[in-house]
Amino acid sequence: MYLSLAATSISQSNSDVQGGEWTVAGQRQKRKKVPQTEPLPGQSLNNGGGYSYIVSPIDLLKRFLVLGCEGGTYYVSQDTLALENASSVEKLVVEMEMGLEVVNTAVDYNVNNKAPKVEPSLFVLALCAKLGDLETRRAALGSLSKVCRIPTHLFIFVDYCQKINPGGKGWGRAMRRAISSWYLNQPVDKLAFQITKYNQRCGYSHRDLLRLCHANPKIDAQNILFAYTVQKSFKDFQSLFNIDNEIAALDFPQEPETVKMLKLLRAVEEMKTLHDANDEYHIERALALIQEFNLAREHLHNNLLVSTAIWNQLLSNMPMTAMLRNLGKMTSINLLEPLSPGANLVVKRLTDKKKLHESRIHPIAILIALNTYRMGRGIKGSLEWTPNLNIICALDKAFYLSFAQVQPTNKRFLLAMDVSGSMSIPVSCAPMISCYEASAALAMCTAKTEQNHHFVGFSHKLKRIPITASMSLCQVVGEMKKISMGSTDCSLPMTYAMQHKIPVDVFMVFTDSETYYGEIHPSEALRKYRRVMDLPNTKLIVMGMASNKFTIADPEDKGMLDIVGFDASAPDIVRSFVLED
Repeated sequence: MYLSLAATSISQSNSDVQGGEWTVAGQRQKRKKVPQTEPLPGQSLNNGGGYSYIVSPIDLLKRFLVLGCEGGTYYVSQDTLALENASSVEKLVVEMEMGLEVVNTAVDYNVNNKAPKVEPSLFVLALCAKLGDLETRRAALGSLSKVCRIPTHLFIFVDYCQKINPGGKGWGRAMRRAISSWYLNQPVDKLAFQITKYNQRCGYSHRDLLRLCHANPKIDAQNILFAYTVQKSFKDFQSLFNIDNEIAALDFPQEPETVKMLKLLRAVEEMKTLHDANDEYHIERALALIQEFNLAREHLHNNLLVSTAIWNQLLSNMPMTAMLRNLGKMTSINLLEPLSPGANLVVKRLTDKKKLHESRIHPIAILIALNTYRMGRGIKGSLEWTPNLNIICALDKAFYLSFAQVQPTNKRFLLAMDVSGSMSIPVSCAPMISCYEASAALAMCTAKTEQNHHFVGFSHKLKRIPITASMSLCQVVGEMKKISMGSTDCSLPMTYAMQHKIPVDVFMVFTDSETYYGEIHPSEALRKYRRVMDLPNTKLIVMGMASNKFTIADPEDKGMLDIVGFDASAPDIVRSFVLED
C-alpha cells in the first residue's frame, strides 16, 4: 500500500529532491537520513525486512512474463509468488479494466521473443479468457494462432483454462471456435507434422481437443487428417494408411496437398515399425524416412536413439532449440568430437547471428544450455559427456549475439551486482543458474557494448570485481563465486562512487530489491550522489532478477528506471532511457 505524502503533511518537488531538502509547511528543512528499515514516502515493507518501492501492476506483469515464478524466491515460496502474480493480473483485468492491455502485453512478450518461456504468457491469456469482459475474452482467444506455435502450447493453454475454472460445465462457443480455428487455419501438411510430433501434453491429446472443439473440416485433407487423429474405425480411410497400397491407385481426391499429407502420415506409421538399432534394415530405412520427410526425434522409437548415424541425420535439419537441448546426448555418442563435421556444424549455427534471431532463441535458453553443457552431465538422469571446448566458446558467443544489438551510448556505467544471500537461489526461469550468476551474464552484455564501465559486487559490503569485457561467461561466473555473500544494502554502489569521487552517468544495479541493511535508502543515496558530485542527470537502472513486486527505483523520479532482467529487448530500452530518446 502506498503511503500518502499528504498524510504526513510533507510534499516533495523534483528540485527539492535533487537539493536534498524537504518542504514542510512552506519552510525548507534538511532531509532526514532514513535507514532502510524505515519507510520513505511511497514505500512498503519488503520480504527482507526493509522498505522498497512497489512496481506498478503492469510492471509486475512484465516481470512475471519474463521471469515466471518457478521455485519462488529466497523469501517467498513458489505457490505464494504465483498467487501474488495471479492476483495482480486479476486486479488489472477485473478491477482496473485493463484487460486488453494485459492481453496485448502478453502477446507482445510471447511473439517478440522477449520472454524465455511461454508458460507465463499462456497463463495470463488463460486468465483473461476466463475472467475478462467480452472484449478481453475475444482478444485472448483470438491470439491463440499467434502464441501457440506448437501443439504443446495449445495443450498448456487448455490445461490452464481448466484449472482456472475447474467447476466449469464445459467449453463455451468462443473457446470451441478458437481451438477449431487453430486446427483449421494451418496448412494441412504442417498441421499433420505437428500432430504426429507433439501428440499429447498435460493430460490432453489431439483426439481430446478435436472432439471437444467439434472442428468441422473444410477440405478433404483435413477430413482425412482428423479421422486419423481421433482414431475412428476408418471405414472410408482405412486403406489410405496401409503402406502396402499404392496411393495413386486409391479412390480419394488426389489434390497435391492431400497426397503430400498422406505420404507423411504413412511415413510416420512406417517409422513406428522400426525399433531395432542392431537391424541394418531398420537403421537404413529410418535414415531414408528422416531424410525424405524431415522427421524429428519425437517420430522415432527410443531404441533408435543410440545410433550415431540416426543423430547425424537428425542434426542436418534439427531446429536450433532442439539442437541446444540435445548437445549433451550428441556429444555422449561421439557425434560432436573435436574437429568433426557434426561439431563444426553446431559451432557454425551457434555463431550465425541471423539464424539465431530467425530461430527465436531467447538468451536465457542459451545460458541454460551453456551452463548444462560445460558441466558434462544432465540435470536429471545418468547421462554424462566430455564437453567440446569449441562448442562451449560458441555457446558463449551465441549468448551475446542473441540480444538485440545496439549502438553504444558512450556514457559511464557502474555495473553493480547484488551478491547477497537472497541472490544465491536459482533464477525462476532457469533452475540451474543462480540470480547472481545470471546478473553477471547480463552485466557483460552492457560491458561488451559500453567501453566506459566498472564492475562491483555488493551485499552488506562492496568489492571491486576483476572482470573485463573480453572474459568468457565461465570466467565471469568464476570471479563472482569468489565473493562472499551477506546481507543486502543496495545503496552501496552510490555511496562507493561518492566516496571515491567516481563520475558515473548510469548506475545499473542487478538485484531482487530486497534491501534492508543500509543507513540510507538507495534512491536517497542516488540523490545525494547527484548533489555531491554535481551530476544532476545521473541515472539509476534497476534490473529486476525476481518476479516480486519490489524495486529500489523511485517511480516518481524520471531518472530512475526498473527493467525486467532477461527481457531480450532490454538493451534497446536502456539505450533509449540513457539518451532520453
